[in-house]
Amino acid sequence: MKIELLKINGRFELLKINKSLDEELGSKCWEKDFLTDEFESNKAEEFIRNIAEMCLLDETNSEYLVVDSDKKINDSECEAIKRNIVIQVRDANSGYFLGQGDYIKGVYNKDTRIFTVK
Repeated sequence: MKIELLKINGRFELLKINKSLDEELGSKCWEKDFLTDEFESNKAEEFIRNIAEMCLLDETNSEYLVVDSDKKINDSECEAIKRNIVIQVRDANSGYFLGQGDYIKGVYNKDTRIFTVK
């Protein structure tokens, strides 16, 4: 199972849990549509709404993380991949993430919410 997270104010927040994400991850020119009502985290939803409502430009750069919960390293860590993204909002409830650069392999610690490059 794949867990999607978005970095907000220095911490990764849960976007959603996805069973079939592999086919979406491989492209160099990656972009992913989103609807905020699909997010598991209220912080992620508020973050996107704030970007839209305040027309913020500095806040649109973030990190997108996909944790593979089937590839556990120990009880608190799993393999993960991270990509820098730009958040493009259409309105307060929708938009898309635009990938910037390559994915980086690493480890995500669910207790500390920290991603470490391998």
